[in-house]
Amino acid sequence: MNRYRRDKDAARRRLAARGRRTLAAPSWGNIEYAVWGEGPPVLLSHPLFGGFDIGPGHQDQGAGARMLFGSDLLFWVLKQYAPPVLARILGQPKGFHPTDDEARRVRDAEQSLFPIRPRKRGALFDTFVSNPDVQRYPLQDLAVPTLIINAEDDGLSAFENAARAAKRIPGAKLVAVERGGHLLLGRQSRVRDEIGAFMAGAS
Repeated sequence: MNRYRRDKDAARRRLAARGRRTLAAPSWGNIEYAVWGEGPPVLLSHPLFGGFDIGPGHQDQGAGARMLFGSDLLFWVLKQYAPPVLARILGQPKGFHPTDDEARRVRDAEQSLFPIRPRKRGALFDTFVSNPDVQRYPLQDLAVPTLIINAEDDGLSAFENAARAAKRIPGAKLVAVERGGHLLLGRQSRVRDEIGAFMAGAS
C-alpha cells in the first residue's frame, strides 16, 4: 500500500505541474483542459475508451466502467500486476507483440491516466452520452481542413466510424492504418509524415 500511495502522490504532483484551465459550459457542466507546450495553438480532444460497444452488453459494460473508474486502487493493481489486461483495455490489439519502444508507449498511456477516479464522471459521460451522440452531429457542415487517422484493427474506435465521418466531412482525408490498434503502435513515423504533409498543405 505504501507503493500505491507514493505512486498516487507522484501522479497528483505531475498533474498539478501542468497548466489547467476551466471552460464554463452551463448547458452540460464545466470542462477542464490543460495548456501545454509552445508555438501555434493546436486543439487536441480525446475522450476516454472510445464510447463504442466493446463488452458483452450495455449493462455489463456500464458496471465494468463504473468499477474501473471508481477505484484508483483497482486501476493501480492492473497497471502494476496485470499490464497485458490494461493494455487491452487501452486498445492494444489482441495478439499484438509490441517492441520495447511500443511497450513503453503503452506504459506511458497507462501512467497518464492515473489517478483515474477524478476522471470518472467525464469518462462515463463520454462513454455513454457524448460519443454515441456524435453520430448525429452535422459533420457535413464542417468547413475546415480535416485529417482522420485510424487503424483498421482499432478495438476502441471502430474504423467504420472513421470512414463514415470522412465521407460526411467535405474534403476530409482519411488515412487507413492497417495495424497498430487504438494507440497506432509501430506507426509513429507514418502518422508524423501524414500530419506533417497535411499541416503543410493546409497552411
